Amino acid sequence: MSPRVVAIHQPDFLPWLGFFVKIAKADVFVVLDHVENNPRRAFLCKRVSFQLPGSVGFLGLVLEHPSDGRISVPLSEMVLAPEMERNLVKMERSVEQAYKRAPFYSEVFPLVADFLRSGERRLVQRNMMFIDQVLERLEIRPERVYSSGLGSTARAGELVAELCVLARGDVYLSGEGGRGYQSPESFASRGLRLAYNHFTPREYPRFQGVFAPGLSVVDALMNLGFAGTAALIAEEVTLSEARARAVGEAVRP
Repeated sequence: MSPRVVAIHQPDFLPWLGFFVKIAKADVFVVLDHVENNPRRAFLCKRVSFQLPGSVGFLGLVLEHPSDGRISVPLSEMVLAPEMERNLVKMERSVEQAYKRAPFYSEVFPLVADFLRSGERRLVQRNMMFIDQVLERLEIRPERVYSSGLGSTARAGELVAELCVLARGDVYLSGEGGRGYQSPESFASRGLRLAYNHFTPREYPRFQGVFAPGLSVVDALMNLGFAGTAALIAEEVTLSEARARAVGEAVRP
């Protein structure tokens, strides 16, 4: 039996391609929605690098500040500020202007527009609307659970390992950034293996402009379509598994 691979990620805003590559390698996607953050900070649940008309910039959400004076709140409690709906109308126009000549505009823009018009103010639910629809269209269908429903009491360095156990995982698939702070011992002591998501964005054909790594997945979808993006992700998964076997840390031996 293949090991049960767990990927854990916060529900990012219009996530980049690497987000979906990582989930495609997993059997279980744990939506990390119970951890706290400062809604005033620029973090990936509210901000993304995006192709705008004529240049690359950022799209972002404005969140309400806690009324009780708290600095940080769980992601599951964060909501969009009321004025954000007007900004989302402008955001939709920017997306339209940037991609209206893209080869798969008519296929992809309605999904983006529906997301921007949804009216959902809860941050996690809103972001997951887009993520779930893209995963379905790309035919990436891991089991999905929310960390808030797993009952973890661990903090900091022990949290991820405990969530893997609660999700009945065998392998935790970490981002490369985790190498600097994760303790392999915390996984080994729980009978878990630790693997890393090796992903370097590869250039793909674009209808205009210069390829920029790290853009929202919307860029790949507009240029390649759902089928083309799914094929690109499948290639990345195959390459990653080959690399993992070569260095002896195969996710699926």
